Amino acid sequence: MSKVHFPYESDDYDRQKFGFGYSPDDIDVCMVCEGLPLETEWRKFTIEMRYGIFPDYLITDLNIPLCSGKMKNIIARNCRNSSDIHWLPVDVRHGNSVVEYYILHIPHYIADVIDLEKSDRDKDVIFSPHFRQELIEDKDIFASEDDTTTVYFSQRLKDTLEKENLSGLGFESWESS
Repeated sequence: MSKVHFPYESDDYDRQKFGFGYSPDDIDVCMVCEGLPLETEWRKFTIEMRYGIFPDYLITDLNIPLCSGKMKNIIARNCRNSSDIHWLPVDVRHGNSVVEYYILHIPHYIADVIDLEKSDRDKDVIFSPHFRQELIEDKDIFASEDDTTTVYFSQRLKDTLEKENLSGLGFESWESS
């Protein structure tokens, strides 16, 4: 049995407070849906970070993966299906500093990648998905039709990212077979 991972904010073991990003009031929160192409041409905008330090993986109120340039480059170099990724630039402002970050966007999902029979669920609500390994064995990053806010990582890519000691990045895991 293999694992599929998704990124989330890591615990702060270094006692440094990682920032949190706030989107502008006039931005459409649903403008990026993982697994679906953009409906309009991309327009770069600015996210405000009100406290903390700039991490490599920034959590925002948009609930989409936001990566530093360092994290973007590591993924681009080490992801077997990096051509599936669209990197959408955004600026992150904290005080007088502005740093360019990138939304990790997967514009096409893998249909039926979640095995509903093996997943823990209640009717249509999936609590613990179980992934079909045969559909993802050549993918390091993918999106599922069942969740438009999550990007999933292979064990191989997760291990690579963890070796790089990226700040602000942790992982949750699900089963696949």
